[in-house]
Order: sequence, then C-alpha cells, then structure tokens
Amino acid sequence: MCGKTNRIVCGRKCVASGDYRTIEEIGDILFASIAPLGRCYLIQSEPTDWDINESVFSIRANTDIITPAFLYLYFMSDAFIKHATSSSTGSIFKGIRINTLLETELCVPPLSVILKFEERLASIFPLKSKNYEEIQRLSNLRDWLLPMLMNGQATIED
Repeated sequence: MCGKTNRIVCGRKCVASGDYRTIEEIGDILFASIAPLGRCYLIQSEPTDWDINESVFSIRANTDIITPAFLYLYFMSDAFIKHATSSSTGSIFKGIRINTLLETELCVPPLSVILKFEERLASIFPLKSKNYEEIQRLSNLRDWLLPMLMNGQATIED
C-alpha cells in the first residue's frame, strides 16, 4: 500500500498514505494544509460529486495497522497540532506540506487495543456528525432571519 514516500510511519510500518487528489471513500480523512492547521474531517458517508481544493490532502489509513477513526483522532490531538504548527512553512499563509505530514512518525498501539478503544467511542462520531448538521441548519436559519430582523420584516414577540 505504501512506498518510500507518501506515508505516515510507525517504526518501519506504513500507517497511512496520502495524496492531493485521490478518490475519496468512507474512512478517508480530509486534512487542511493551511492555517488553521489540524482542521480535518473523517468521511463517514459515501462521498458523491466531491471536489477538494489543492490545500486539502486526502489521507487513507492502512487498516491492517490502524483505523481511520484512530488516525483522525491523532490528527485532532494537541500533540499533533503542535507538531504540525512547528513544521509549517510559508510567509503569507503558514502551511504543512504533504511530504512533511506523511513523514510524521507516531506510536501506534496494537490493532486490538485500537478496536477496544473505538468500541468505547462508537457513539461519538455519529453524534458529532449530527451536531455538525444541526449547526449548519441553525447557521442557515440565522443567515436567513437576521437580515429580515434588521430591516423590520420580522419581529420577535415576548
């Protein structure tokens, strides 16, 4: 799955591979390479008609070694974000390069331990996705209502 490049390693084992433009699948992680660093998204439903920007990397976990959810949580950790920030370059927009990201070394517990860990967290990812969708709906409602409130087209009764 992984060659000498485009990999995140644990010891000598390739944990994940990545690219700028792969076909996204369930379990892939989309990673924003420019500030704010560490913003990423775990694909949990079948993507259709997706286009990703060149500043977004698509990362696929090597599921023989690590799960996508565990790798996603690693990317969201304070330790990784500090590492990514210290490895970032650029004068106008600070960012991390795909090779720097994929040459990151991390310590990975045995897959059996990861799977037990994920059992404990099984309800969190759907809840996070549901909360995100609700935030989007509420933001859209706010964006629709606010102009009407501002110009008097709508009022709030006590």
